[in-house]
Amino acid sequence: MDGSEVNGSGEAARGGCPAPVFCGVSDDRRHTRVQADAVLGPAELETLIVTLLACRAAMAPRRLPLLFEGSRTLVGDAWKVRDDGAVMVHHPGLGWIGAVGPSRC
Repeated sequence: MDGSEVNGSGEAARGGCPAPVFCGVSDDRRHTRVQADAVLGPAELETLIVTLLACRAAMAPRRLPLLFEGSRTLVGDAWKVRDDGAVMVHHPGLGWIGAVGPSRC
């Protein structure tokens, strides 16, 4: 697959992933190839998850910010609203993730 490699920060590189992990997005941005041959600890697995999310973010079509019937619900074990208005949810597998935007959906 000719395309760009992305690491956990979305940059073109193999960078943040353990060496045996590759995630590449095709030139048309509609496909990705993931190769992994590794035994990963918690930190390496988190890096792989972030890398996969960066690959999906680089693909087309983009995920639209529309809430639709059947949308998955994130079930966290804690949440808070920061001073800047960001809503933070603690996911047991991902840690703290947040969202802040200019408008309400």
